[in-house]
Amino acid sequence: MKTLVAGLGALGGRLAAAFLLRGLPLRGFQRPGTTLENLRNRGLRYRDGEGTLRTFALEVREDPEALGEDPADLVLLTVKATQTRGAAESIARFLKEDGLVLSLQNGLGNGEVLGEILGPRRVALGTCTYGAHRDAEGAVLWGGEGQIRFGPLREGRDLREVEETLQAVGLDARVAPDLPRTLWEKVLLNASVNPVSALLGCPNETLLAHPASLRLMRNLLREGLAAARAEGIPLEEEPLWDRILSVLRATASNRTSMLQDREAGKRTETDALGGALLERGQRHGLDLPATEALHLLLSALDGRQERKD
Repeated sequence: MKTLVAGLGALGGRLAAAFLLRGLPLRGFQRPGTTLENLRNRGLRYRDGEGTLRTFALEVREDPEALGEDPADLVLLTVKATQTRGAAESIARFLKEDGLVLSLQNGLGNGEVLGEILGPRRVALGTCTYGAHRDAEGAVLWGGEGQIRFGPLREGRDLREVEETLQAVGLDARVAPDLPRTLWEKVLLNASVNPVSALLGCPNETLLAHPASLRLMRNLLREGLAAARAEGIPLEEEPLWDRILSVLRATASNRTSMLQDREAGKRTETDALGGALLERGQRHGLDLPATEALHLLLSALDGRQERKD
């Protein structure tokens, strides 16, 4: 499959490195800015879990029309949820008619936007728990092992070739038998952990070390579960809490994507996480006070950053 990664931040860079480590062809799509300049001038630099730094040459474009001259079979979409619509409009110009975009983004609502622009048959949604972050030099750093679970936005699309492609580069990737449940589990994981890490400014291991942060994350999880159950997704608290703790241990040195956005002075994905949960909770008359408090704090910080920009 002609594969392309759209959005070469920390996660996109790690996925790209998985292909390049095995010498498999891959292209990238990245909007103009510091990340694109670093990739063009210095290559994709990736430091693995053992501390080895490797540099890869990667064909990366900012012009969707140029990519459209040799369209992609598979696009791995890792841009922020705030950029989904713009990314989808670009992808429409370089995705094959029978191609597929696999969204590995955070939050709720990405599938609806992608399906509207690309057509639901060309969209798959997934979760990705591989840890990654970038250092001050722009190198992508390993942040813990994980897994990818995904499925079609519309039933009937055969994704076995996508599964085989991702497994061939060493990724723990499988088609999920129950996609809505899988997506909600990841949303609740992110909504419980990311806002706390972003506001405390600490890596995952620090969240595990303090009773107060553990209590806050558990309160957020309980509120998210209430919204999920109201939406018809029957999730249980203890297995999901155990999974959250397991992910935090496996990615102990990682700094969540929301924390990385805060540190870089970028807008966070709070609208797609806490904001989306609040919206769904309101539909069912639910009160989600912890979720609302953290969402409002992050929204205020986002607004302050936008004024500075």
